[in-house]
Amino acid sequence: MTAGRAAADEPPSPEVAKLRFEQGKSAYREGRYAEAIRAFSDADALAPRAALAFDIARAYERLGEPSRAIDSYREYLRRAPDAPNADLVRARMAALDSSVSEPAPAVQTGQPLVAGSAPPAAPLANGANTDVPERPSFAPWSWLALGTGGAFLVGAGISEFSRRGAESDARSASTQLAYVDDYRRMRDAQAVARVLFGVGGALVVTGGALMAIDLGRGRRAEPRVACLPTACFGGVEGSF
Repeated sequence: MTAGRAAADEPPSPEVAKLRFEQGKSAYREGRYAEAIRAFSDADALAPRAALAFDIARAYERLGEPSRAIDSYREYLRRAPDAPNADLVRARMAALDSSVSEPAPAVQTGQPLVAGSAPPAAPLANGANTDVPERPSFAPWSWLALGTGGAFLVGAGISEFSRRGAESDARSASTQLAYVDDYRRMRDAQAVARVLFGVGGALVVTGGALMAIDLGRGRRAEPRVACLPTACFGGVEGSF
C-alpha cells in the first residue's frame, strides 16, 4: 500500500472538524448564515454532536427557513432527548410550525427576498447557541462587597491595635489627667473597631452570599462547542 493510499484511508483529523466549526461560528456571528450552515454541517459529519444540530437549526432560523430549522431542531431532540432546554426547543418548533402554516405576505414586484430578512429568532437556553445572552450576574457587586468588607476588617484590626496601645498607656500613666486622656482614646478606638468589624463582616457575608447565588443558579462552565472522541474544541463559558 502506498503512502498516499494510507493517508487517504486515515480518518479525518479532529483539527479539520475544529476548523470547520470555528469557521461556522465566525460566519454566524457575521450574519453569513448559509455559510455557517455549511461549516456546521461539515463539522457534524466529521464529529456528530447534538449541539451542532442545534447550531444548524439556529442558523436556518436566521436565514428565514423555518421548515429546515424545525427539521434540525427535531434532529437535535432525537440526539439529546433529555436536553435541559428540550421543552423550550419544542415550544420554538411549535411557533415555527405555526409561522409556516400561515400564508406568506405578498412581496412587491421587483423587491427580492433577502436572506436573513426574517424576524430575529427568540433565544433558547442551550450550550450550543452562539447568541444566547448570559444570565444576569451579581459578580461586580459580590466582588465589591468582598473587597470593601475586607478593607473595613483591616481598619477594624488597626483600630483594635490602637485601642490596645491606648490601654497600655492608660495603665502606665503617671497622672490622673494622662490616665483620663489615654482611657478616652482607648474607648474611642474600641468603638471604631466594633463598628468597622460589624460593617466589614456584614459586607463579606453579603458578597459571599451573592457569589454563592451566582454559582448555585448554574453559572458553571459548560462546553460551548462540539467534542470529538479524542479532543474537544471551542472552550468553555458560563452560559453557552
